[in-house]
Amino acid sequence: EGYIYRQKKPVYWCPNCETALADAEVEYADHTSHSIFVKFKISKLPKNASFSLDENPSVLIWTTTPWTLPANVALAFMPEADYCFTKIEFDGKEPEYLVLSQRLLPVVCEKIGAKKYEILNKFVGKDMEGIVCKNPVLERDSLGILADFVSFEDGTGVVHIAPGHGQDDYIAGLKYKLPIISPVDDKGAFTEEVKEFEGKKVFVANELIIAKLKEEKKILHEEKIVHSYPHCWRCKKPIIFRATPQWFMSVEHDDLRKKMLEKVKEVKWVPSYGEKRISGMLEVRPDWCLSRQRLWGVPIPVFYCDKCNEPILDDKLIDYVSKLFTEQGSNVWFEKSCSELTSIFKTKCVKCGSTDCRKEQDILDVWFDSGVSHEAVLASGNYPVLSWPADMYLEGSDQHRGWFQTSLLPAIALRKAPPYKTVLTHGFVVDGEGRKMSKSLGNVISPDDIIKKYGADVLRLWVATSDYREDIRISPEIINGLVDTYRKIRNTIRFLLGNLNDFSIPNALPYENLTEIDKFALDRLQDVILQVKDAYENYEFHKSSIAINTFCTVFLSGFYLDTLKDCLYCDSPSSLQRKSAQTTFLKISSVLIRLLSPILSFTSEEAWLELREKSDSFEQSVFLAPYPSFHREFDLHKSVEEKWDRLLDLREKALLAFENLRKEKIIGSNLEAALEISFTAEEEYLFANKEILPMVFGTWDITLLPSDKISETQIRANSKSSFKKCARCWRYIKDVSDEDLCPRCETVIGKKRT
Repeated sequence: EGYIYRQKKPVYWCPNCETALADAEVEYADHTSHSIFVKFKISKLPKNASFSLDENPSVLIWTTTPWTLPANVALAFMPEADYCFTKIEFDGKEPEYLVLSQRLLPVVCEKIGAKKYEILNKFVGKDMEGIVCKNPVLERDSLGILADFVSFEDGTGVVHIAPGHGQDDYIAGLKYKLPIISPVDDKGAFTEEVKEFEGKKVFVANELIIAKLKEEKKILHEEKIVHSYPHCWRCKKPIIFRATPQWFMSVEHDDLRKKMLEKVKEVKWVPSYGEKRISGMLEVRPDWCLSRQRLWGVPIPVFYCDKCNEPILDDKLIDYVSKLFTEQGSNVWFEKSCSELTSIFKTKCVKCGSTDCRKEQDILDVWFDSGVSHEAVLASGNYPVLSWPADMYLEGSDQHRGWFQTSLLPAIALRKAPPYKTVLTHGFVVDGEGRKMSKSLGNVISPDDIIKKYGADVLRLWVATSDYREDIRISPEIINGLVDTYRKIRNTIRFLLGNLNDFSIPNALPYENLTEIDKFALDRLQDVILQVKDAYENYEFHKSSIAINTFCTVFLSGFYLDTLKDCLYCDSPSSLQRKSAQTTFLKISSVLIRLLSPILSFTSEEAWLELREKSDSFEQSVFLAPYPSFHREFDLHKSVEEKWDRLLDLREKALLAFENLRKEKIIGSNLEAALEISFTAEEEYLFANKEILPMVFGTWDITLLPSDKISETQIRANSKSSFKKCARCWRYIKDVSDEDLCPRCETVIGKKRT
């Protein structure tokens, strides 16, 4: 469909690996480069020049890649920027007459050690279009052109252009129909086109070129700078830009770039900033270099005419080669000669008609292999249970410029749609101090070690509680903290299940017969179901973990289960309050275990099997059970929720008052405290149901004092209860018998009061 083309074009080239590289295969690291200011002698002035050749003038450029000077064919000026023709004087040297940026003139003069300068003429960049200079290394003209990529952050405001060694240079070269010269071979050494430095590696040739320029007095300043420079992702060595014939996929053909930018909006990006990140990369990405010069990989199925070098490539040929690969594997391309490969399928050059051919030796970029994996896996029909597009692509955050992009390009080109519905990216695992895991640092933590010591669920909990959108920290201290969290959750489930020991499902009470505190617990459970479900669906697992942990430790262990211990341990097994609590425990257990199952899978399955002992109505495995759904009938009216929230606020004040009594050694347990509550008329409704108050506040000696003299309800605990303690339930209440038993306990144990 016209997306693929072959052209001589500058690409990232690794002279060490001797292959082209794609953007995703390039890493940036510090590199020491030669920084030089070089004179290009002017040989012909443009039409609008406001100075003459009498002073032997030059255009001054700055470069950190001296080795690219032999490939120079032009000098670029910013069209509307201010330039000047300047006389620059030095101590003990002849003055120089130079063309450069007016804005950068003072900086350049300081850099090159000038004594003073005098601006002789001023003009704008477009006046220099057509100026002709001499290449300072080779006998070649260098043409003055205009370009909007010229920078004024450093340098001279004039950019030396070598279309064979730079992307911007290449584009400018196409516009001005400049020659694309790249006199560098696969190993990064100069070819015979640069006779003086032939066979010299380009980074070695830097110093030789500088020495030549110094000798010929064409350099005004030279130094070394450390800056960020592209390196090969595989060998970690510096790379170069080099024009070579390569196969490319166009991102401009048929508005492909525009279509990709539109379609990424249809994808759910997790985290959401992933959309902005990949869009920014797509906006500036160049055409995709598909060919690689390696001895392994998937071959590019192209033959070339031996007579005119025209590529021989069409649908029938690709189908033929595909069939060969299916039958004999892709290595058949390398194992068989060209004549053997074409013995059945006769090739013929459409340009000259010749049947003599040779096969392509380059392989496909491995990113293309992975980029079309959605076609091979999802669209091939080989896996009937799968469908195109993928529900999710999941990888590290570095893949916005890698796999996510290389999958998107062929998908939009072929199917006009993204290959994925959702893309989730995560950070990388680092130690507790944020350092990368390294054997040399001794900070590597093995998952196997954690599993052997704590079990797989603690490792799963660590993953689930981590915000994977950033780098994920792990250390023994972090794991120990999670062990404590795990223990609290596990103990909560144990308490719930343990108190169902004598409970039979047929004895469960209908919702309307449950106590108010149990209804409140089920109401809170519905909130947790919604929070956890929403977090799971949005892949915010740390929010699921936090919601479950908070419910277990703060609400259940910190309040609800604590308040029910009295009725669970001391009420008659047949009491309605105890049955209400156990009915609620059953519902909470069933929901909590299922909510936890994606995280604490082994613990959840173990707990579910315990629950299943109660009834065969529970599915055989927690992973076969339906996910908990929100029950609107368990959702209390807002006014009831507000009432309980207010009671819990007052409970916190009561607990603080009890703690003060404990510090003063007046009481040892909350049950011993005498509590006074003065309440306003507006909050009288809070205390209408007196049965729930001992459970809420944790003591049975409560005095209620309505008052119209206070503005808000007040909590006071100043003394120990004056009531006797029941020896069985430890409550301090009225009517404790001479045998130290309260009426409830006497009834439960069947003892008659004398």
